[in-house]
Amino acid sequence: MRIPCILFAIAACSAGVVHAQNNVLIDDDANRSDNASLGTTNNGLTWTEGGISASPSITSNQIQFDANSSNGADYATVDLSTLSPAWNDVLTNNTGIIEWRFNMRVISNKLNGFSNGGNGAAYVLAANSPNLTTGEGYAVVLGNPGAAKPIRLVHYTGGLDDNANLTNIMFAGDFPDGEFLAVYVQYNPVNDKWGMQYAVSTASFPDPLTAIYTQIANITDATYVNDPGFQYAGILHNHLPGAVNQAFFDNISSLQQWVLPITLSYFEASAVNDDVELHWVTES
Repeated sequence: MRIPCILFAIAACSAGVVHAQNNVLIDDDANRSDNASLGTTNNGLTWTEGGISASPSITSNQIQFDANSSNGADYATVDLSTLSPAWNDVLTNNTGIIEWRFNMRVISNKLNGFSNGGNGAAYVLAANSPNLTTGEGYAVVLGNPGAAKPIRLVHYTGGLDDNANLTNIMFAGDFPDGEFLAVYVQYNPVNDKWGMQYAVSTASFPDPLTAIYTQIANITDATYVNDPGFQYAGILHNHLPGAVNQAFFDNISSLQQWVLPITLSYFEASAVNDDVELHWVTES
């Protein structure tokens, strides 16, 4: 059974070896003491909060937005520029596939989106403004003026403060009743293709790392991928006043896959007793 191992090693190395790892961009499971401010992520990024009045909080190991008596949007962002070169603010110039996984949930009796007087929530994958009610970006959103309430991957211009600012890339499902969602998004900078999957529960958040996902689509969208300044990621809740209007986020993780190519000038594999002995020389 050792012969296939030798053949595999020769085939892999003759084509060039790649060593795959992940650059962690955001890691926040919200597992910290209740606090009126979000503080920092597990990997040391600082959440910056803004909006109309009701800032998000850490409540029962989740990120929670409450509407209180206000009408408008609240949000929190992290600045990914501190992660350079792991993160390139020109999306298509990143060196590996970017992945986002997270939980989100919206409780509202009027899940009609992001215009004034609406209710909706967004996870912003990348944006060029730390104020999520301005600028351009890509986001996963819940909240729609139509009868159905799908989960949508969108790009937006002019901020997340008007439904007209959002353009659908893909969408699926109907989630008007406070369902617990896990979302998985991928972006490939080689071909500017986006993919999104989701898992849903009526009882609790599915684990985004192990959930059984439903694939929505894989679609090419290059609207903003060549533009500089997309260094922010974040979360947003647009709301009317009232305790029934809440949004929740949890288990946020984002990473960039990367590979280290190794070009070999020499490679040899030989059997030595019961072992396989490998010899190689790299060009760099």
